[in-house]
Amino acid sequence: MAELNAKLIAINNENGEIVWENKYKKFSNLSQSKTEVGLLVCLDKDFKEGKILMLNYESGNEIWSKSLNCDLYYEPCVVNENIILSTYDSKIISVNIKNGRTNWVMNLKKDQAESNIINFKEHIYFGTRNRNLYSLNNETGKINFIQPFNYGISTPIVQDNRIFFPTGGSEMWGLK
Repeated sequence: MAELNAKLIAINNENGEIVWENKYKKFSNLSQSKTEVGLLVCLDKDFKEGKILMLNYESGNEIWSKSLNCDLYYEPCVVNENIILSTYDSKIISVNIKNGRTNWVMNLKKDQAESNIINFKEHIYFGTRNRNLYSLNNETGKINFIQPFNYGISTPIVQDNRIFFPTGGSEMWGLK
């Protein structure tokens, strides 16, 4: 990554040679996530415009791309054949991993995701700026529940077939 533009370089791990290099001059920030289809790349510039794209691992060529104001603070959640991510325009979006088509959009309106999105038993969970815990069906985006908290919610933790929600109040909540 560079200060004024985003750059991605693939290096051969055996000989250290550059395999491919992609520069994204219109963007200033970049994050990437490994998927079974290819390398998911999230790009943005000053939280005003963004794009996600899937790249072929071997060539660096674009498989698909989509304009999307992705929030680079939080990793996308890859569930089955979908990528679920938060945007800085207060949305949670599910995108098909193979073709980049939008499956569903959840508009949080005056709230915004403030934790990673975690998949657990066919549902996704995340905390928000307004101190709410959201549970959504990962296939449809429909709300299972919204639970308000007195303190912020950190990234949920999955352990021993249970999910826990750490809070800013030094508490750990578990889902029954």
